[in-house]
Amino acid sequence: MAVGRELTYKVYGQTKKAEFQDVYDHAGRTRAAIGGFIKYLLVSKQAQRKKGNPEPLNPEPLNPEPLNP
Repeated sequence: MAVGRELTYKVYGQTKKAEFQDVYDHAGRTRAAIGGFIKYLLVSKQAQRKKGNPEPLNPEPLNPEPLNP
């Protein structure tokens, strides 16, 4: 992965190095947050199955008719 960063530095120059690093770090934090949320959803789904709860995760809407007739 360091090769990609070095190539980017060469293309955009050293003045953009700090800005690029900031964006790169932010992308890493975003990826970690999304991964944690997906893990949470999977664990929740497994726990719900263990309880034997027949209620679906995404129940059907109470009013299935279209909003714009």
